[in-house]
Amino acid sequence: MGSYDPRQGPEFGIIGDNCILPKFRGNGYGKKQIEEILKRFRERKFRNARVSTSEHPFFISAQKMYPSIGFNETRRFKKKPDSKYRDIEYEMKL
Repeated sequence: MGSYDPRQGPEFGIIGDNCILPKFRGNGYGKKQIEEILKRFRERKFRNARVSTSEHPFFISAQKMYPSIGFNETRRFKKKPDSKYRDIEYEMKL
């Protein structure tokens, strides 16, 4: 699923709520999902794409995939002060 926050104008397309169940990982489904979203962002003339994941070990596949398809890590932050894991934000110029 890709989402777009209109308050960010055409500057950023935000990718959100994308997940591949562990038993289906390793088949390229996540990469195909993201590539389709990026294609739609380009069609809509977005200049950049942004996505985030967590440092939690469950999300290691995403942590590896985003840089492998061209995203660059831009920051790590805690959504909540008492959170054990930080979020990792990535961006890609389209």
